[in-house]
Amino acid sequence: KPAEVKPADAKPADAKPAMPPAAAEAAATAADLKTACKEDITKNCPKVKPGAGRLAACLSGAKDKVSDGCKAAIEAGVAAVKKFDEDCKADQQTHCKKVPAGKGRRLACLKGAKDKLQPACKAYFEAGGTPVDADAQD
Repeated sequence: KPAEVKPADAKPADAKPAMPPAAAEAAATAADLKTACKEDITKNCPKVKPGAGRLAACLSGAKDKVSDGCKAAIEAGVAAVKKFDEDCKADQQTHCKKVPAGKGRRLACLKGAKDKLQPACKAYFEAGGTPVDADAQD
């Protein structure tokens, strides 16, 4: 029996699909915010415990005091959260409709329903690229 010839660009059967641009951008935004705002967090939000949108809220409240790089990262984070909300709106309605908003509950619900999510929403969780403090928006 002749050996099977595969095209050079063939992917292994267990290869993960490429991360959609929105999920990749969300992952990058999270890293950018932590990097771009490190000194601003230390200066303006030293006692704020990270998570549930607390740092993002603090930095947004101190927007006139933060560096230009941090301002740009905050704006990118807001845009990423809006895109995440758009991509996951139907799934929130389908799988998490009865879950109260706040404290990351809807985000946790979506994570728990990961296998049932539409591809655009599911991609964020598979990539580990949910936007910075997305749970603050739910």
